[in-house]
Amino acid sequence: MSRARIERVTRVLLFSLLLTPLQAWADACYSRGQELPIINEQVLVWKRATKNQYKSRAHVLGKIVQVYRDRQSHNHFSISLGPRQGDTVELVFNKDFGVLPELQAGDEVEACGDYITANAPTRRYPASPDGALVHWLHRSNSRAHDHGFIVLKGRRYGDAPVRRDDVAVPLGAFVAPPLCQSPAEVSCSVR
Repeated sequence: MSRARIERVTRVLLFSLLLTPLQAWADACYSRGQELPIINEQVLVWKRATKNQYKSRAHVLGKIVQVYRDRQSHNHFSISLGPRQGDTVELVFNKDFGVLPELQAGDEVEACGDYITANAPTRRYPASPDGALVHWLHRSNSRAHDHGFIVLKGRRYGDAPVRRDDVAVPLGAFVAPPLCQSPAEVSCSVR
């Protein structure tokens, strides 16, 4: 085998080894540096038992049951998380992070983002029609905030460039900070 071929194979292998952890990170939902499994049941408990504006991290899987009117450059739609009629949560997707395909009742959706009990209006926002919502379904441009995403029709959304003052910030421009070794650390990422 020639030296050039050995060097090329070595570069490919090294690149693959470096890319594998990044790909695993990109495909998972994280909360404070820990991988978060799908927690539909927990989200429904929060919806029923917590006060308005309770916040936590959520990773849910369900089917679209209703598409709401888009508001303030965001898609709004409801997904079912359980067997009962009220077992729904509103998903809110910021269009600055990509364009979703046409949303249709029955489509399966996986979402990773921030949960909020929203059963009453606040000064800034109306109550959610579902009484709870998951938002921040996109990558974060802040080292202090976990990334989110939506998987719809087999494709992941929320990784598009962030738009600020009509200038696109390329995806590669964001450099992920080091992972936290403990929840008490503040100078690391709490993905």
